[in-house]
Amino acid sequence: MEGIVEGCLGFLYGLLMVICVGLLLLRVAEGRSVRWLALLVVSGVMLSCWVHSSVLKVGLMSVLCSVIHYVGREEVMLSTLDKAVLITGCDSGFGHDLARFLDSAGMRVFAGVLNELSPGALKLKKAASPNLTVLQLDITNSSQITQAYQYIKSQTGKAGLWALVNNAGVLGYVCDGEIQPIKMYKRHVDVNFIGSVEITQVFLPLIRQSKGRIISISSLAGEVPLPGFAGYGASKAAMIAYNGAIRQELYRWGVRVIIIQPGAFKTSEN
Repeated sequence: MEGIVEGCLGFLYGLLMVICVGLLLLRVAEGRSVRWLALLVVSGVMLSCWVHSSVLKVGLMSVLCSVIHYVGREEVMLSTLDKAVLITGCDSGFGHDLARFLDSAGMRVFAGVLNELSPGALKLKKAASPNLTVLQLDITNSSQITQAYQYIKSQTGKAGLWALVNNAGVLGYVCDGEIQPIKMYKRHVDVNFIGSVEITQVFLPLIRQSKGRIISISSLAGEVPLPGFAGYGASKAAMIAYNGAIRQELYRWGVRVIIIQPGAFKTSEN
C-alpha cells in the first residue's frame, strides 16, 4: 500500500514538474524572461537531492508552481509596430503629454492641435520623432476634420487607425449656471460633445478597419453635478451617454470604446 502511495506521489510530483516546465517554456517562446525557468531547474534539483519525503516534495512543488504562476507573471507589452493613433487637443495638457509618450513608445502619432503655431504645437514639432505629425485640427471645423481624415487615410493604408483619442475640450470659466452666457453653453456643447461626435463618425471606417478603439476623455463632472460647472458638466454627461451607446453598437465590429474620467488637473487651455 505504501508503495502505491509513494508511486502516486512520485507521479504527481513529475506531473507538476512537467506542467511548470511547459508553462515556462511557453513564456520563453513569447519572449519573456528565462529567470523563472532557471529557478525551477535549480529548485527541482534541490528538491530531488535534499528532500526524501514524497509528500513534502509534492507540497513544495505545488508552492513553487503557485509562486511562478502568480508572482512570476510579467506584463506583455502591447506591440507598437504598425499602430497609428490620432489624438485631439495636443496643444497642451493631457493631449500634449500623451502624444509625446506614445511617440517615445514607437507609435505613429497624429497630434491634432487647435493652432499649429501655438507654443505647444511648435514644441511637439521640435522635440518629437519623425513618427509624430502635428495636424491643424479644430474639431468644430468640419473642413479640417475631413482634411485630417484624408491625410491619415493616405498614411495608414490597409492598417487603418488603431486608436482615436478624443481629448480636445474646453472648460471656460466657473460660474453659476444662472449667469453663464448662452454662448458659453454652446461652446461647451460644440467642443466637448458635437466636435467629438463628428470626428468619431468621420474616422470610424479607419478604426473599424483595424478593429481599434475610441478613447474619450470625459470628466467626473459629467457624472457628479458640481456647482459652477453646469455647462461643462452637461457637455461631458452627453459625451458619456454617447460613448456608452456606441460601445454596445460597435462591439460586434471588434471596436472598443473607452471613457476616461479624470478629476481636477491643472492644465493650460488654448
